[in-house]
Amino acid sequence: KDCPGVADIVRTEFVTAENVVRLFVKHGVPEDFDLLTIDTDYNDYWIWRALLQDGTFRPRVVAVDFNPDIPIGDAKVVQYEPFAEWDGTVYTVGSLLAYTLMARSYNYSFAYALEMGSHAFFVRSDLLAESDRDLPLRNVRKSSHMTDV
Repeated sequence: KDCPGVADIVRTEFVTAENVVRLFVKHGVPEDFDLLTIDTDYNDYWIWRALLQDGTFRPRVVAVDFNPDIPIGDAKVVQYEPFAEWDGTVYTVGSLLAYTLMARSYNYSFAYALEMGSHAFFVRSDLLAESDRDLPLRNVRKSSHMTDV
């Protein structure tokens, strides 16, 4: 509203794993684009998985919200529920390892996790040098997740 031109390009939609590809097509998202950020606070893993499985859209870089409260060696994700929202507990999105394993199977490589935790970046592997395609995962902690009661 206060940013001229932004209202012309911003779209408001409720995104699910079932409709994400259809929404990208509806709104003319290019098949090959620079950056995809997924941060719904719950179904991020499943939405990215739906895009990867479809294969039409291949962003160069993907940023996702991950759960730093899950130990680095555990591959876990929330159960998919299309209309679920984060309830404020540590039960949210998926672990860094779960994202990394999925990303690798679709030729994306882990690139970086923010020091404060919860945001990870993946790069399409064909854009990286061979030596940058298997970087080690780093343990991060975010103190903003309150302990479950």
